Amino acid sequence: MIVYFSATGNYKYVAQRIAEAAQDTAVSIENQEPLISIASGELFGIVTPTYCWELPGPVRTWLNSLSVSGKPAFRFVVATYGTTPGCTGEEAKHILKKKDIMMDAAYSVKMPDTWTPMFDLSNPEKVRQQNEYAETEIKSVIQEINDRSTGNQMDRKMSYPVHPFAQVFQKYITRTKNFHITVRNSQFNMEIIQKITGSIEIRIQIHKATRGLPHHHHRQRGEQDKQVKLKWI
Repeated sequence: MIVYFSATGNYKYVAQRIAEAAQDTAVSIENQEPLISIASGELFGIVTPTYCWELPGPVRTWLNSLSVSGKPAFRFVVATYGTTPGCTGEEAKHILKKKDIMMDAAYSVKMPDTWTPMFDLSNPEKVRQQNEYAETEIKSVIQEINDRSTGNQMDRKMSYPVHPFAQVFQKYITRTKNFHITVRNSQFNMEIIQKITGSIEIRIQIHKATRGLPHHHHRQRGEQDKQVKLKWI
């Protein structure tokens, strides 16, 4: 069984490629209870993105609740990343070890980084080249799994002591405190109001503003803020 967490679809694709090569099944952790029975001789793989050099919160929560019965023939984690897989492999190993689940190997796949506030994905040729490189890495990981290559095989990996600092960084950039941005003559008040297994719902309040004066001085009596609800998946 290959389980995965995918907010953008990249990691689902990697999981499906690995599952197809192994004649196995890829299942999202959102659709799979953390109670798994593995037949003797089967694979147990985890495919995850890298968030701020560590595991995403939903993956960490799922692994901490995981219970595996049976004896998988090979246990591994595959982390996709844009700049570095950080300590994802070591963190997964650390969590699973507490549950008496010994991880055999860790691999990585470099893909286009979807953290768009920092990384520009607007160049189609650049993205095409990154996807071509990712394909070669996926094929390499599949071969490593077939060969049962053990140990942490991740490129650009970091050691586990990075984990506490990565947690602080991830909490900082995913904080839910309201923030304000001004675009032309409108001010957007954006508030993250719900976050469940990777889905973020955002409420945007749009206040009409007049240049040079605070927007609340120009609100007409009875005027209501426009609200738009978005859902990022």
